[in-house]
Amino acid sequence: MQMIFFTVLVGVALVSLGEKVAGVTKIFDQCASIIYKMLDIVMLYSPIGVLALMANTTAVFGPKLFGVLAKFVFTDWVGCLLIWFFFSGIVWLYTKVNYLEMCKSMIPIWVNTIATNSSAGTIPITLNVTTERLKVPMSIASFSIPLGATINLTGAALYKTILAFFCS
Repeated sequence: MQMIFFTVLVGVALVSLGEKVAGVTKIFDQCASIIYKMLDIVMLYSPIGVLALMANTTAVFGPKLFGVLAKFVFTDWVGCLLIWFFFSGIVWLYTKVNYLEMCKSMIPIWVNTIATNSSAGTIPITLNVTTERLKVPMSIASFSIPLGATINLTGAALYKTILAFFCS
């Protein structure tokens, strides 16, 4: 949390100083572009690593793994769907946007998130979809999306809670 607070404070300072720190802001933008490209490369090749891990686990534990694993995955999905419906209801009540169109626009984000199981890894795709398809200004998206991916880990909290029940 200290790092997040520091980063937000630096961002506020950069915005408030404006043109005086345009060079620093440009360097940060360039660094962000480099990091996003690195994430794109990692996310492109991560399915190969995941497939290798799954093959190894299947070879070691065999069919006895899948019964318990299926129950765990089902429980996690039900929990995630409940969280999604709850927060979706709040968003719809608050914004009154066309929720089906918004969900349709977000399909690339969901596919990448499911494939990589990473909020941070989907930031470049989320930024692209949010600014291009949903027409959110980059100034808002570039602040709120990385912050939300870092702080809002509701799904991770649910996963760890369910994992604790299945491990005991």
